[in-house]
Amino acid sequence: VWPFHGSSSQTPRSGSVAARSPSVRDAAPRAAPPKLFGVVTLWDGSDSHECALPLWCQQARRLAAKIPPPWRTELVVMAPKTSGECDAHYLWSDVTARANQAYLERVRIEGSWKYLKHCTLLKWAVFSLSHLELLLYADVDVDLDPARPGPARAVEESLFRMYFNAATAAFLQSSAVIVGEPDHASPINTGVFLAKPTRWVHEAGLACMRACSFNETTGFDAAVLAIALP
Repeated sequence: VWPFHGSSSQTPRSGSVAARSPSVRDAAPRAAPPKLFGVVTLWDGSDSHECALPLWCQQARRLAAKIPPPWRTELVVMAPKTSGECDAHYLWSDVTARANQAYLERVRIEGSWKYLKHCTLLKWAVFSLSHLELLLYADVDVDLDPARPGPARAVEESLFRMYFNAATAAFLQSSAVIVGEPDHASPINTGVFLAKPTRWVHEAGLACMRACSFNETTGFDAAVLAIALP
């Protein structure tokens, strides 16, 4: 509410028209602040994967340029250090990394699956990015701006702008916190997904990493998970 200073109690001079005091109802509405949409990836900090950052960053910026108002975009790289290969906002969640390590120490995972599980669990940190209203997560090897023939690309971009706001509004109004595609091994392929950063979801995941057990029939231990639920 904007403050108003003035009075309508003065008697108008002869021949003049008394103007009523302006009110909040008369004032022009404030423009809604732009919503912040994140385009996010994970880099483990290794030299072997740093080479993927320049292309990811370039394509993420192209995608960001297509996102219509009232959204503004921010590129985020979740990494333990910064890189000159990609101009982005670098963030790292130590608490997520520690909970991840605790889980991997409790659960026996052999071979390359241990590294893959480590990377997948680190992605849980997206839910801690509470300065973002909505985010698209994409692995560093994901093609965010695939090439299309001229006319097809123009149609695709037109449809993208047309449906983006409607689709994101529906997602934000829903009770869902993540949207993605399944794969052969899980209900959500974590290579690409949309998410709503939500603190309690992040905390629930950390609680589960620290203490949950997993059963192939019943899933994770709901009693432990419930500790962090709102």
